[in-house]
Amino acid sequence: MHIALIVPGSLRENYGGAERQAELLAGAMAAQGVRVTIVAPCRLSGSAEVETEFGANLTVKLRDYPNFGGRRMGSTLAWTARVLAWLRRRHDIDAVYVFHARLHTLPGLMARMVLGKPLFIKLGGGGKVGDFRALESKTGGYGRVVARLIRARADGFVANSREIVADLKGYGVPVEKIIEISNGVLAPTREQFEAFRAARSGYRFLYTGRIEPDKNVPVLVEALALCLAQGAVADLTIVGDGSDLSNVAERASRLGISAFVHLPGRQDDVRPYLTQSDFFLSASQAEGQSNSLLEAMAYGLIPIVAEASGVRDLVSDGEWGFVAASADPAELSVLMLRALAVPEAGRGTMAAKAHGYIARQFGIDHVARQTIDVISARLRATQNG
Repeated sequence: MHIALIVPGSLRENYGGAERQAELLAGAMAAQGVRVTIVAPCRLSGSAEVETEFGANLTVKLRDYPNFGGRRMGSTLAWTARVLAWLRRRHDIDAVYVFHARLHTLPGLMARMVLGKPLFIKLGGGGKVGDFRALESKTGGYGRVVARLIRARADGFVANSREIVADLKGYGVPVEKIIEISNGVLAPTREQFEAFRAARSGYRFLYTGRIEPDKNVPVLVEALALCLAQGAVADLTIVGDGSDLSNVAERASRLGISAFVHLPGRQDDVRPYLTQSDFFLSASQAEGQSNSLLEAMAYGLIPIVAEASGVRDLVSDGEWGFVAASADPAELSVLMLRALAVPEAGRGTMAAKAHGYIARQFGIDHVARQTIDVISARLRATQNG
């Protein structure tokens, strides 16, 4: 089986949650005998198709990312035409799997309509940040047309949170088209986790991911400042890059806590930070099922996070983490202080529960097997029909 996996951005230029999850999934599927070609738009590097361990990476250079639309619709149309032409040439592609139902879905949608290739779409968010809401907010009405076509033509929708399932049902998507598959993570072994836990300090907070306005990263700095004002011993490492990074640094400087906020920038490998930290901190409310949260919990970090789509599916409030009702720095700081006050043995228990839950339920090999089974079943039905 050969699957074209279409993602919103290039793995090199926009290594966010969707891109990380795509690379993990592709590797796990390849280990189970499936070839995957990740197809992505890019703005900086040139167009190329490069062989990888899991199959291939195909990048398509554009002036702008295809999701923008509007005045930059030229890039959306160029993306659609070029990827559709590639799919037409590649008779060995059995199915198309798209991460997120945005405008970059168009070549997969056209391949379904014109070439008859099965199309599966994994939604990227639920509720107020749902994919279809974003599409339908496009001016001119074209987004509503695309959203209706996607819902009508796609063979299946992968939902990784209860909120996304509810959204799909609310849009009238038939239950048989809704496929509940979580995100996956490559979790360390129990022995590795125990070694990490033994070396931790008990006061280090960590955020990993994109640093964009919708992630509310400056809120984390404000929450840390409130904790320090209460005499807490704590620091915060923010790993990532994005348009809001300068705002984060400015906020730390203005609050006089720059010495306690570390900004190493984007890192291709965040594992050294995960192994050394105690708590995962996030005020993001723009999530489907956070890959950063999954990864942190797999390493036994105790999550302190704002309510968002998929959070309650992962975090048992008070048992192996803490959930704030909103992205409010005062509310987050209260939970941070509560977490810091947990005795070392109690922190160890919470960390072990977080690690164990993710390792059991969200292993990437299990997610890959579920994905392969769903697509294989659809291909068999097509062949028999």
